Amino acid sequence: MPGPIMMYNTINCFLLGVIMDYIIAAIIILSTSIVIFITNRRNMIKMKACLKDSIGRKPADRVYSLDSIAGYHNLTEKYTDTSRYIDAITWNDLEMDKVFRRINTCLTSIGEECLFHLMHVPNFSGEEQSKLENMIDYLDRNPEQRYRIQLCLSKLGKMDRNNIASYIFDLDSKRLKRPYMYTVLAVLPLLCAASMLINLPMGIMLLIIALGINVIVNSAVNMRLENNLAVIQYFGGMLWSCKRVLGISDAAFAGLTGNLRSAYDVFKRYGSRLPRSMWKMGTDFDFISSYWGVVTFGNIRNYNSVVGQMSRHRDSLRTLYEEFGKIDIALSVLSFRRSLEAFCIPEFNAGDKVIRFDGVYHPLLEDAVTNSGVIAKNSIITGPNASGKSTFIKALAINAILAQTIHTCTAQRFRLRHSLVMTSMAVRDDLIKGESYFITEIISLKRILDKIEQMPCTCFIDEILRGTNTVERIAASSAILEYLDGRDCLCMIASHDMELAAMMDQLYDNYHFTENVTDDGIQFDFKLRRGIAASTNAIKLLGMLGYDMSIVKKARSYVDKYFKERSRGNLHPSES
Repeated sequence: MPGPIMMYNTINCFLLGVIMDYIIAAIIILSTSIVIFITNRRNMIKMKACLKDSIGRKPADRVYSLDSIAGYHNLTEKYTDTSRYIDAITWNDLEMDKVFRRINTCLTSIGEECLFHLMHVPNFSGEEQSKLENMIDYLDRNPEQRYRIQLCLSKLGKMDRNNIASYIFDLDSKRLKRPYMYTVLAVLPLLCAASMLINLPMGIMLLIIALGINVIVNSAVNMRLENNLAVIQYFGGMLWSCKRVLGISDAAFAGLTGNLRSAYDVFKRYGSRLPRSMWKMGTDFDFISSYWGVVTFGNIRNYNSVVGQMSRHRDSLRTLYEEFGKIDIALSVLSFRRSLEAFCIPEFNAGDKVIRFDGVYHPLLEDAVTNSGVIAKNSIITGPNASGKSTFIKALAINAILAQTIHTCTAQRFRLRHSLVMTSMAVRDDLIKGESYFITEIISLKRILDKIEQMPCTCFIDEILRGTNTVERIAASSAILEYLDGRDCLCMIASHDMELAAMMDQLYDNYHFTENVTDDGIQFDFKLRRGIAASTNAIKLLGMLGYDMSIVKKARSYVDKYFKERSRGNLHPSES
């Protein structure tokens, strides 16, 4: 048998080894904590410096998918009335995805999703625009509070496909079954640890087994609920940010955030219980508590508890989501305004269909040419190729949408009535459905004719019925325009058909764009003028691009012959 001294040395060696293991583990934990602390501080310094002068800066050319950002909007389309929404055809015709990217400087995913939805939903009463304007005005006049709000939102940051919106509309599928099982498993290690007081070796063995079971079960459930748990973690971060935003002690700001505070009060007790896994909003040592959560099923048990609370208070959840997003939207719109050469807050007519505009321009164009004028009735805008007529009506259409959504126009002055904006512009063949260009075009026009029977509309059509022959195009176009003239809508038609403009002269106002031909080529001033266009440039362009002059001369002779015969009264406009 070993002597007492040998046993003593063995115990000493064992204890020394254990102590060394603890020291090494402590050094690793301390080193990791220091690295995390320093990294977080550096990131925080960079973020603060970036936020200081971020308002008025154009959005960075970052690549990001709109599929995730459109999640909230798509769900509202599925579960709510969409009769007053900007439809997909209008959105695509006006390249509103690009307009959204130009405006979007939101600091959170929630803000991005709410902004995307807002830009699809014109508000006819003006109440929502008034609330948005009040928030923008507050942020503009209070830079210190604005910076504090920006800092809170930045710490929350963005999470691709955060999917919180799905919890507003589809909660029943989110709950876990048999939640009591996780409570039992969470208590099990504590019971095993207590058994060590009775039988130390057996207690240690049972504790190791219990911990192993919990780690395995936790991993399996986390794999199955990975996306859902991430959503709840982001929701926890939103509550964390919301608490700090509402903590701003300013009576004016408190008056603007009453709805947000009421909704937050319903969920605030979960703010400290949910893990803030995003490094930008957690503390420097949150990673330690995350390991403890694995053993005790903290994340999973809190998940089920929060989902239950969401289910009981769905209206408050939606209010919390939207009101929080509106603060981010206000920051983004303020920044958008400051980044523009000129902007205005829109004015609204009580009833007449007139659009008045001074210095209006397309928000996506650099050094854009501005136009001023009054569209007092339905109008046809003619002009040669590339003269600016399509860009002009797109500028009016986009500003009509922005006026009724983000309460901002790219103009010096813009006045209109509340109405749904509809377009028929970028028509294409639909090969998947097997529809020709003309079929796609008349379907696009038909939806406008249906909608104007339901509500006031402002319509913009580019090259009406260009997918068919000239005789039928003029005949059908004139019939459609006559029909539109008798309805509660204001229509602007961009067209090459000067004959159509002449035929509709008694019902529609005429405007045009023109060009200046010099030895250096064709130049455009992109300015709107009264009347029907008196010039074309298609044949001129043939010559300038190097076509054989015999082709150019022959084409010109046909045009001269046509106008000569028409001046004698030998041609009806529809025979062009």
